[in-house]
Amino acid sequence: MEMTKNAINWIEIPVSDFERAKKFYSAIFDFEMPEMQMGPQLMGFLLYDQPGGGIGGAIVKGEGPEHRFEQG
Repeated sequence: MEMTKNAINWIEIPVSDFERAKKFYSAIFDFEMPEMQMGPQLMGFLLYDQPGGGIGGAIVKGEGPEHRFEQG
């Protein structure tokens, strides 16, 4: 059986503090993260090499329990 290529092609990282997460990822990847409002969610896009088979993704601030984190 041959392995499937690009089985995962997109990830979304839920964030509660969008500006903090954007600053963090922009710093570690050394680029200015583009952002876009998509419906109720604000998204910041991570760079990726789509033609080379890279995995794309975004940080996502949204409303609802799936975007809330408990610290403990």
